[in-house]
Amino acid sequence: MCLICRLQGNEQVCSLIAYQDTYCYTNSSVSTIYQSPITKSCTNVCSNNLAPSPVDECACVLPYKGDLIFRAPLFTTLDNTSHFLELISYIAYNLKIGQSQVYITSARFNSQYQLLVSISIFPNIGTQAWTRDEVIQLSYVLGNQGIHIDIFGPPLFIQEPYSYNVGESAITCVFPMVHC
Repeated sequence: MCLICRLQGNEQVCSLIAYQDTYCYTNSSVSTIYQSPITKSCTNVCSNNLAPSPVDECACVLPYKGDLIFRAPLFTTLDNTSHFLELISYIAYNLKIGQSQVYITSARFNSQYQLLVSISIFPNIGTQAWTRDEVIQLSYVLGNQGIHIDIFGPPLFIQEPYSYNVGESAITCVFPMVHC
């Protein structure tokens, strides 16, 4: 018995095996998207790359953004939200920030069943943006296999360019070649 069998599109095999629901997936499981639930309803309209902060009374702040790519997660659907709550908790713990500062903007499987998770990390209460040192630390933890949960496997982290001061053009810090 195989542990992970993806037999989509093979109707002959799928019609013969007893565990059809477990091993025969439809393409709809690939296109499903998960997003963190919104805890506050913000009416603020923010300009540029700013976003309403879920932790600072909806103040317009500049979150740190990037994509985690998990090449071999141990699940193939996005139905179990506890996986993502665990991921948020683990990211927050490793970054030494509050869980409410970590927001999953989208999570989906691509056609190769890699899990793509887009995240936003909101700055601390009372600050509008992360400092240069904080961005380097975030980049280091997320890009150095610092986020590893067994059911997800090790991720590849790709960060978006980040402006250290609001209104300034974006400067990219990329681990391991940090030139900021």
